[in-house]
Amino acid sequence: RAHMWDLRATAQLSPLVELLPAERKVVVAQVLSEFEKVIHADANDQNVLINETDGTVAGIIDFGDMVHTWLVNELAIACAYVLVILQYETKPSGGPDGAHSTPQSSSTSRSPELAVLKPLVDAYTQLLPLKEEEWTVLPTLIACRLAMSLAIGNFSAAKDPTNEYL
Repeated sequence: RAHMWDLRATAQLSPLVELLPAERKVVVAQVLSEFEKVIHADANDQNVLINETDGTVAGIIDFGDMVHTWLVNELAIACAYVLVILQYETKPSGGPDGAHSTPQSSSTSRSPELAVLKPLVDAYTQLLPLKEEEWTVLPTLIACRLAMSLAIGNFSAAKDPTNEYL
């Protein structure tokens, strides 16, 4: 349920800041500034355009998922998509053109898969260094996005089994 005291509602406190005494206004505004970052929130292989000549990012598309949130969520989402790509292989599964994905089991250690995140994380943090607390929560945020992708993707596919995007 939506509740004012739920920490997830922190970003919605902005209108109340003006009611605070000056010394508290500064402190609360600083906390809220962490939520005032706008992120793309959907940096996946279908939304990031790559220059075929040199492999650099040429642009991004699909701004329909943009949100005000913690900046570290952008990195967590991109990392989750990398891990999804590693775990899923396109196979025919009864869809119109076989575009549905099925998970591939892996008997190997997860370490090699996580190591593939290093170039992404290194590149991101060169431009936007993470704070210590962001490093601490990053694995949890990646896991949260993976859980969301699985649950929402399954729900959406059940509602519209002919949707090739899912």
